[in-house]
Amino acid sequence: MSPAAGRRRLLAVVALQIALLGIGIGRDYRLKHEDNNAIHATFARSHAQLGLGVTRGQNYFHSPASGSGEFYANHPPGPALVLAAVYSLTGRDGPVVTRATAVAFHVLATLLFFGLARRVFGRDEDALLAALAFVLFPESAFFGRMVNHETLGLPAAILLVRGCWESLQEGGGARRWRAVCAAACLWSALAGWVGFFVIAACALYAAREGFVRGNVRARPLFALLTTLGALLFAMVVAHLLWASGRGVGHLGELLASRMNVAGDQGAVWTLGKILETHWRYFGLTSMAALTVLGYRGLRGPRASPPVEVGSVFLIAGVGYVAAFNLSAALHDYWQFFLLPAAAIAVTLAWRWLAAGLGQPARRRACLALSVFAAVEFTAVVGVTMARGHLRPDPYSIEAVAQFRRDAL
Repeated sequence: MSPAAGRRRLLAVVALQIALLGIGIGRDYRLKHEDNNAIHATFARSHAQLGLGVTRGQNYFHSPASGSGEFYANHPPGPALVLAAVYSLTGRDGPVVTRATAVAFHVLATLLFFGLARRVFGRDEDALLAALAFVLFPESAFFGRMVNHETLGLPAAILLVRGCWESLQEGGGARRWRAVCAAACLWSALAGWVGFFVIAACALYAAREGFVRGNVRARPLFALLTTLGALLFAMVVAHLLWASGRGVGHLGELLASRMNVAGDQGAVWTLGKILETHWRYFGLTSMAALTVLGYRGLRGPRASPPVEVGSVFLIAGVGYVAAFNLSAALHDYWQFFLLPAAAIAVTLAWRWLAAGLGQPARRRACLALSVFAAVEFTAVVGVTMARGHLRPDPYSIEAVAQFRRDAL
């Protein structure tokens, strides 16, 4: 494929993504989990109207009626701060601007993912297929326009994994890529707790490379990731505690509330909900492909670059879901960080099927699997997107009304 043809096809993929994310972009918040747009808009208005001296740079509910406020010190403050800056620059704070902010970050994630996929696959055709899957998964096409920690943090995660992988390759540029890693760590930490799972996954990857496989370039990277990750985590926690005036026990209670530690629903129910969510927003093909990717990545011997990189994303995404399993069972967007791993895994599966079509002994089985995968993926995209956009969510409608009634 010529460079010009590759650019045209990438632009077509991005145009498709913008079209999907732009469905009903000006409508009020009425769909599933769109109360997240409203809550971050509420925090952003507090920053913009009251100033950081009052909000302390942390998520803050302010009631104009009573003149009082309350900190929502449960997360790093990045999304609301970004949204406040956008509101201040544009002079607007409605649904279009809010959703467009999320869309801009998600399009950036797609471009960064394509660049990474092209490096690890080595072929533009595979990178474009991976980018197309990345864009079409309903998890991406529906929740990619929702301002939240996952949406604003995913570009940083992709940049961090790219920096880690590049810094371990032979040739020059290791210091430059480690600098990229440092910047991406800072971005990830401010975006949300999920960023620390990516930092940890990259640190595990560097440890394996440096202390098991003997890659000397990995040891400085491991030291950077562990030191910077610990420092940023301490800073984020300290800021949360300082802004809210609460003790460390608050964070322990917060973690417990996001996990099914009491066993009220049962581990089987939680796992079932998580798997059912993945089926609805990624598909059975993705589930099977991710299982194979995980097996190949953890076997021990050095795998191909797509498997190595995909496994890092898989560990980060699964770790986030496992640590906050109850939240992952209740919130459909909690698997957002599995998008890169799923896109890589599906592309690898397609490569395997395409190779099988050229072998007489495997042709019939691979043809049947290819047809099933294509039909299943198309059905998942069509049904999930239609249900998502055509079914107003009562909880979101009620929560949005409450934010507008009681807060900025």
